[in-house]
Amino acid sequence: MMYDEFLALGGERVKHITFIEYATLVEPLYEEMNIWKEVFMERLLPLLDKIEASTVNDVINRLPIEVKADILAGEPYMNEYIQRVALEARKLIYQKMRLEELVSVEC
Repeated sequence: MMYDEFLALGGERVKHITFIEYATLVEPLYEEMNIWKEVFMERLLPLLDKIEASTVNDVINRLPIEVKADILAGEPYMNEYIQRVALEARKLIYQKMRLEELVSVEC
């Protein structure tokens, strides 16, 4: 699956995933799983909603009100922080998918 196909299949939910992240984390996972791209996306998208979105929301909810105001004001340092949190959550998703695939092959 090419990056443009990934973006087309994932739509708004994956547009923040950079080409570098795709090339280094997503594409190797997709190739390891050896499944149809549509099936891969059917597995990935719900996990992004369940894990990435909820993780980012939990982190934001725990921040002091002053920091939340910085987020709303578009402060660059907070944008970078939230992006890092989201990336780490996605890495967990990729690892979860890899582990689930490994378990299903071994059983």
